Amino acid sequence: MSDTVIYFEGGGKREGRAQLRRALERFLNAGGDEPAGRAKPTRPLRVVACGSRGEALKRFRRAVERHGNTASLLLIDSEGPMDWTRETPTAFLARQDGAVVESIRRYHQVLLGLSGRRGLRNDLTRYESLAVALVRTEAPAIRTDWPGADSPLRFDAFFDRLFDEYDRRYVFAAPRLSASTGRVVWSADSPAFSEPMARDYTLRCDG
Repeated sequence: MSDTVIYFEGGGKREGRAQLRRALERFLNAGGDEPAGRAKPTRPLRVVACGSRGEALKRFRRAVERHGNTASLLLIDSEGPMDWTRETPTAFLARQDGAVVESIRRYHQVLLGLSGRRGLRNDLTRYESLAVALVRTEAPAIRTDWPGADSPLRFDAFFDRLFDEYDRRYVFAAPRLSASTGRVVWSADSPAFSEPMARDYTLRCDG
C-alpha cells in the first residue's frame, strides 16, 4: 500500500470540514510517544472529512473500487452498539445507511438470468416469474426502494407477470379452452370486500 486515507463522517459545512481535517491529520501524524525501535510512517495519513454519513460511505466505496494501492479506512458514528456475534461489519453498515450490500446485488443479477420464460417451448431452465425482496427486521416491512423500478424482479409485480404469462399461454393461444382456462375473478358485490383481511389485497373484479 502506498497511502492510507481515512474517510470520516462529520465536519459540517465546507469550512468546518477543512478545520476538522487539518486538526485530525496533525493529531494522527504526530505519532505521540512511540515505543523504542518503532519507525514512524514514511507517508503521512490523509484524512477526508465528508460531512454526512451518506457522503462518507459513497466516497469510501468509490475509493475502494478505484484506488487499489491505497489503504482506505471508514470512520462513522455507529449510532448504537453492534453485536459482533450476530452481525458482520458489512451487514451493520448496510443497516445503518440503507445501502444494499454487494452480495445481495450479485444475487439479484443471478436471478435476472433465471427469469423471463415465455411460452412452453422457451428456455426450460428459466422461470415465468421471480421476485426478490428485502425486509426491514426492526419494523417488519418490505423495502419499496430496492430493486429499482426498472427491475423485472420487483415483488409488487410478481403476480402480474405470472398472470400475464398464463393468459398468453393458456387463454389467448387456445381460445376454445377459455371456458376452463379463463381467469376466476371476484364479483363486485362479494362479501369478501367487507372482510378485514381484504384490506391488504387488490381484488380482481368483473365490473
